[in-house]
Amino acid sequence: MLERSRNKRILFVGDSIGRNQWESLVCMLWDASVNRTEVFEKNGSPISKHKGFLSIFYEEYNLTVEYYRAPFLVAIGRPPPNSPAGFRRPSASIPHIGTLASGSAGMSSSSMPDIGGIATRY
Repeated sequence: MLERSRNKRILFVGDSIGRNQWESLVCMLWDASVNRTEVFEKNGSPISKHKGFLSIFYEEYNLTVEYYRAPFLVAIGRPPPNSPAGFRRPSASIPHIGTLASGSAGMSSSSMPDIGGIATRY
């Protein structure tokens, strides 16, 4: 997987489930890495007990695996226009992934990720 992911950016967005998936992938890739001393967190943050944004870089492969904490991925709005009177369920939409990877809120790059993972509990 390291070789196939060379020069790529993998992004996980979600809550604790997404965090667990991110950690599992980071550990598997680290274990498969030939030169483990060239694997590091880009911002110098410890990955344990850290909330928010994390970015692990595999220098030999030019691969970045990022995690962005976003427990509320679905935007809840008002019921759709012209909905029946008894219709109470609000509309729900998933924001465009580009807004999450646009360089805001700690994201390291304005480019779109090569591979994205969004974890939900459903």
